[in-house]
Amino acid sequence: MIERVVKIIKYNAAQLLVVLSAAKTTILEWGRGTGKSTVLAERMIKCVHQMPKSTGILYGASYSQIKERTIPSLISSLAEHGYYQDQHFFIGKKAPKNWNWPEAYESPIDPENSMYWYNGTVVIFVSQNSNATSGRGLNGDWLIGDEALTYNGEKFMTDASATIRGGLMKIAEYPDGTWKYFKDCPLHHSITLASSTPISVEGQWFLRYEEEARDPSKSILFIRANALVNKENLGKQFFISQRAVMPDFLFNAEILNIRVNTIKDGFYPKLTKNHEYSTMPEDYNPFYQKKNETCEADTDLDISIPLIIGVDWGANINCLCVAQRHDQELRFINSLFVKSPLILDDLADKFDKYYEPIKSKNNLIKFFYDPTGNTSTANSRYTFATQFVNILSLKGWKVEMLTRGMSNVNHEDKYKLWSELLSETQSKYPKIRFNTHNCRELLISMKNTPAKRGTKVAIQKVKSSEKRKGLAQEHATHFGDSADLIVTGLFLHLYKGFTSMPEAKVQ
Repeated sequence: MIERVVKIIKYNAAQLLVVLSAAKTTILEWGRGTGKSTVLAERMIKCVHQMPKSTGILYGASYSQIKERTIPSLISSLAEHGYYQDQHFFIGKKAPKNWNWPEAYESPIDPENSMYWYNGTVVIFVSQNSNATSGRGLNGDWLIGDEALTYNGEKFMTDASATIRGGLMKIAEYPDGTWKYFKDCPLHHSITLASSTPISVEGQWFLRYEEEARDPSKSILFIRANALVNKENLGKQFFISQRAVMPDFLFNAEILNIRVNTIKDGFYPKLTKNHEYSTMPEDYNPFYQKKNETCEADTDLDISIPLIIGVDWGANINCLCVAQRHDQELRFINSLFVKSPLILDDLADKFDKYYEPIKSKNNLIKFFYDPTGNTSTANSRYTFATQFVNILSLKGWKVEMLTRGMSNVNHEDKYKLWSELLSETQSKYPKIRFNTHNCRELLISMKNTPAKRGTKVAIQKVKSSEKRKGLAQEHATHFGDSADLIVTGLFLHLYKGFTSMPEAKVQ
């Protein structure tokens, strides 16, 4: 006998709106901690029991996202509702045969990416980026998806329309299809998506539902809510701890659910989602599992042209961003960092390990760095810059050291140069583009960097985040500084009206 422990669940106001709704399409733009997993579990339970033996879809950007991020919190939330793994449902396998559970109307052959419920309902995991076992050909009756900001919106719309079609049959009297089952269930062919507010270009797509929800002829519920609606469950300490470790930009977006493209009066005010691009890795790519270790899955990496790196070093964190110069674009394709107690040598090792697969084909690096790197340290005959270069040279890289002198470019020149570059109004500059996945920390840093009126120059970058206790330093202004090094090194001479850059030194 299957037993279920009955618990009392107190939904917050935003969750209650979903629980009481029977809209065909439900879109939740909710901050972290608002209770997305709880309400997605409740929606799944409803669909499972209102449509026994149905086929549900649990949708995600990748199988790793579904299995490593969505499923664990979903299992926990299902348990809160009294439904337990290996008792009420199985994941990746069917129940023992002697349990005599019914089969779904359309049961998958391979159980690996499926969840089997005791009443015959099956939930199939559909990865957006898999060519082998995607949702093509499925006849789904309902769909649930988390972290919608990570989806390719156009592909999702195509997948959803092609997949959520279960319960239809074609007969002579109804050649266009008629209902075979679940025709009276309000949640049949329903779509439920949840996500925090997008902070990059690829996530903006699902916000279009907000305007569509204003049309009463469409059964769409769009709810915006932040974590404060769930403060009774989260407790005050949650907000204190999150505020301590997040920059203002990220806290506002992920906790308070405030839509912001850039910080008001920021140092990079013209940086928008239009400067970002996405290269979603494919699940079926054999190198995908090594994505955090090597560059082999980076589809925007051009091995025929040199890597350009900008390095900003410090006591707490060492940052490196990677760019490539094309005729019409400068693309920032990656950002890497190490934190104390790891040091600059470890950053060089990390870079080498990541780009080792292309070294035999193109080993040239153009190196821009903080000018303090040209100063020798007390306990070494080498400067920071030459130490870094020596490590890469010993590993087989050919490095051009391109930073001259001991002084930094003043903030006003950086500010105005970035403004000219990002406005894209002058043909002497290429367009600037950022890989939204690999450069996430770089983009957060730049979008979170304030500016103020300076005393010696008109514009001053505010770098107080670098000293803020508890703040994740990869989200402070360090990464923006590393990008500054590249653009000033490449284009400051154009901004100043000179015809060429200083001569490079090759080591």
